[in-house]
Amino acid sequence: MVAINWALLYMDVPSSEKDILVKNVTDFVGVLTEEADDLDLLCHMAAEAKAVYENTENDGSFEKLYGKLNKEHPDVMYVIQIMRNKEKQDEVLSRMMASKYGLILQVFSVDEAMDGFKFDNPEGAFEQFCSHIENRLTKMVEEENGGLDLTIFFESSSVDYQLGLSNKKESVVSKLLERKLPSLNLEHVLSPEAYEASALVSGFPVEWNALKVAGIFSNFFIQDIRMVGKGVCLVTFETKYMAAQAIATIVSLKIEDNNKYVFLPLKEEVRDSTNKIVELMSLC
Repeated sequence: MVAINWALLYMDVPSSEKDILVKNVTDFVGVLTEEADDLDLLCHMAAEAKAVYENTENDGSFEKLYGKLNKEHPDVMYVIQIMRNKEKQDEVLSRMMASKYGLILQVFSVDEAMDGFKFDNPEGAFEQFCSHIENRLTKMVEEENGGLDLTIFFESSSVDYQLGLSNKKESVVSKLLERKLPSLNLEHVLSPEAYEASALVSGFPVEWNALKVAGIFSNFFIQDIRMVGKGVCLVTFETKYMAAQAIATIVSLKIEDNNKYVFLPLKEEVRDSTNKIVELMSLC
């Protein structure tokens, strides 16, 4: 299961209380993951923080720390920021910094963190936190100005076909699809033949239905197509060979129609085959 890397930025916490702060925040993130799993939301977090930075600049925007975090840990996507006084102006500036580096940010006061994140309505609060994270992930994927382009995700690939796609955006899309895949339990839903001939598709307008998505593959025979989540569709081709050929063909048309579709073949074998076809087509 793919986990989202996260970091903790804080200020106004005595060094003697740092361990308590880190433990409370780590416990909070653990509850986030549990709630997300129950709600089938896409915010499965890593068990521990990738980085813990203290802001010693007395700068409520944490500007230098965001730059440091992006440089040292570009794989971090989620940030919890703890500060004594949640001044509106400082929080707005912090959110601007987070947006600049493609991060999802949630801000809490020192009192909230040191008190163990106790909320009047814990279930409602955590559902809201999880929904915020998923919505931000989805928005990051859909942003027109973010440079998101058609991508095929292979666990290992010698060819870079991720044109105009930042590492951060690639990580976002990859986590969305890979996090979604296990929860669908498709190995028990589809026959072995159908499973190896299927792929998850995303990157199309969220208002599209399955029939609209099918139009992407108008030149190929599709056995089945169904929506399996917001902005995610499962497409089953006649054979695994046709699946690889169809996806590779659409990749080759990328420059012509400027599409932004994202594919995740369910079987690694099909991902490898697609990669080889794309390499061959690029030489033509």
